[in-house]
Amino acid sequence: MIGLGPTVLGFLLLIALALIRAPLVLLILPMAIAVVGARYASGGQAGYYEVREDGSLGDFLGRKTPLGLSEMRRTKP
Repeated sequence: MIGLGPTVLGFLLLIALALIRAPLVLLILPMAIAVVGARYASGGQAGYYEVREDGSLGDFLGRKTPLGLSEMRRTKP
């Protein structure tokens, strides 16, 4: 929901600038605002990652639950 605000604001600003026939260079800013808001709303790099032996993040596995993850049990340190 937080990313929806900048996305809508960017599109409204883009439409307003297009209606007043602003130079094309000025249309870049609202498009950038809309793209940043949409990327934030879609979750960025949120999802599942492999964990390396040292505890750092490894490869990105995707946003959906990987196969076999539900059968895994949490280990106690």
